[in-house]
Amino acid sequence: GAYTGVCSQAHVPSYKNNIDKLKTKGIDSVICVAVNDPYVLNGWAEKLQAKDA
Repeated sequence: GAYTGVCSQAHVPSYKNNIDKLKTKGIDSVICVAVNDPYVLNGWAEKLQAKDA
């Protein structure tokens, strides 16, 4: 979920840091699914600088 240590410090950053490598393999987008309200998820994405990354 949003703001959990492993998701905030490992999972999301690893995808964000490797998005170019993923795109070269034909992956157009990486989507994160979490069970929180949209306001929490929006704040989390902004904190991780992951909105439209």
